[in-house]
Amino acid sequence: MALAGNRAVLRALLPVLDVQVDHPVARFEPTLHRIVAAENEVSGIIGGADNVRSERLTDRECRTAVGAAAWILAFNARWQVALIDHGRCDEALVQLEKLRLLRQPLLRAGHSAAMCYARKQMWPEAIAEMQRISVNAGPRGQALLGYLLARGGRTAEARQILAAGLDRERRTNTGAFTIAAAYAGLGENDQAFTWLDKSVDDRSLALDDVAVIFASVRADPRFDRFRQRLNGQKR
Repeated sequence: MALAGNRAVLRALLPVLDVQVDHPVARFEPTLHRIVAAENEVSGIIGGADNVRSERLTDRECRTAVGAAAWILAFNARWQVALIDHGRCDEALVQLEKLRLLRQPLLRAGHSAAMCYARKQMWPEAIAEMQRISVNAGPRGQALLGYLLARGGRTAEARQILAAGLDRERRTNTGAFTIAAAYAGLGENDQAFTWLDKSVDDRSLALDDVAVIFASVRADPRFDRFRQRLNGQKR
């Protein structure tokens, strides 16, 4: 996305990146560097924040705000996933803490934080993150929560999510990944791999979550076969 580095860009970004700190835009300076042309323009934008905060946005600037926000959040999401996948969870948690300051906190931030805590085997913290957002997190959130509850020793609750997933799959022929995740957390690997394969067919696979949920079975030959299947479908 090519955006000019000027007051209009700042005015477009403020409503979607506003955070409850004294200098809200400054926290996003590294990302702003990626959508404006030069360092001096970034400095000028951040320096002018207080002057434009009370101004009304034009329709064009509102549309720019939506596009800019989507770009920033998509970039941030991929960055978090990359950090988690490479085991750099402490760095990811620092970035996620900044997103908590948004006036409208992102569901994705809680999900990613839960993934980080799972990597560190901090099960109570991971479960707390997911339970905070589980009402609105959809099937992908339920899948991760079922896995976390099982790994955290709360197997009765994990089996409740598993039972609900099995019932939903019987009725709708979808949601296999939720079932696979719960079985993986419970250590029932045969069932976990069966349903993981099914999640590819019913398109419920949450690919970004596989590395965490199936971390303990990466040495299993079935995991290699699963990856080969995915790679074959991408060609």
